[in-house]
Amino acid sequence: MFKRSNSFTPSRGNMLNTLPKPPNRTRHRSKISNFSKESQLNIEQGKIISKEQGEIEFGITCINCQEIVPENLIESHSKYCTTISEEVFKVDGSTEIEQFEFRIKKMINFLKDKELQSNYRPTEKNIISVLQKVCKNLLSSNKTASKELNIEVRKYIEAMLEKFKASLSLRIYAERLLLLCKEQLAVLYRIDQKPSEIKMKEEIENREGVYTKKTDIKEKLIIRTNTNKIVSDSEKIANVNSDISSSQTFNSGFSSISDIKESDLCMIENLNDLESNLSSFNYSQEELQKYFYSKCLELKLKYSSKKMVKLIPVAKLYSKVIENNMPAQEWAEFIEEELKNPEKWVVKEKKRCQKSKLRNDQKSQQFESIIEEDL
Repeated sequence: MFKRSNSFTPSRGNMLNTLPKPPNRTRHRSKISNFSKESQLNIEQGKIISKEQGEIEFGITCINCQEIVPENLIESHSKYCTTISEEVFKVDGSTEIEQFEFRIKKMINFLKDKELQSNYRPTEKNIISVLQKVCKNLLSSNKTASKELNIEVRKYIEAMLEKFKASLSLRIYAERLLLLCKEQLAVLYRIDQKPSEIKMKEEIENREGVYTKKTDIKEKLIIRTNTNKIVSDSEKIANVNSDISSSQTFNSGFSSISDIKESDLCMIENLNDLESNLSSFNYSQEELQKYFYSKCLELKLKYSSKKMVKLIPVAKLYSKVIENNMPAQEWAEFIEEELKNPEKWVVKEKKRCQKSKLRNDQKSQQFESIIEEDL
């Protein structure tokens, strides 16, 4: 971890020891205070001009190729980059870790191009090389899924932004890296979800798919049954109209009905197979309870801004679900609805505490009266 001192010296054994020290605050204070009123006016108008090096260029991310394009090249770049590239399509279909790695590499390439430009002072080129090393450390934490290294990098960037003042464009690149660092940490925490919870969700989705298939087969069976009735009614009408063709119609009708019955039997057998598959998705009470508690914890974090949410007893929520015989697919919706209105649970809990306190007071009074009578 980094020591919060004026010298910005990292502790020994740190993976970021290769990074140079961020510049001192006092070193740039005089230069910043020397900006003229005209420069301050340009800053307010959105045009950043330095007295020494002229206009500063900003990099804008292209929505099609995801390249960071300098401000002065945006017009020429937009003429030939008009559609989303195949590389971006592939990245969109990849994992979050791969998407993050793609964005970091784009940032490294952009900083390398910046380092070769001549309009930057030596101190600013040093800062650009520091930002490149920060990007490489983020890549290594991405490959090893190291949250500790990510946190160290984030603290380093925050200290650098707090203690030194460089050109606005370089500060923006540092803030972009800080944002990427926070996004990466959130991704790493999501990946660390319990495998059992993920497996439970997949099995519930599979069970929902089996229920859907069962419903579709029942609907087809009902349609076939209604078709059989229509066929038999039409055959009776044909028998009344013509005695000669009645026997032929009866024979043909008999063969078609027997065919339909055979297909219905096959469909019923498929239904039985599906029901036997559904019985295989049986979970123990303990597994269901674990899943319910993890879902409560996940949604409580979502509504953590509400103070009363923490006071809701999870055990009572689970008891209510079991009493109402609620299917697992509806648990998330039920929990979220209860967390949106936590006041009723808190009021119930307070009333219960008051009643128990009143009972204890009554018992103590009875005990005192018994002692007085004995005396």
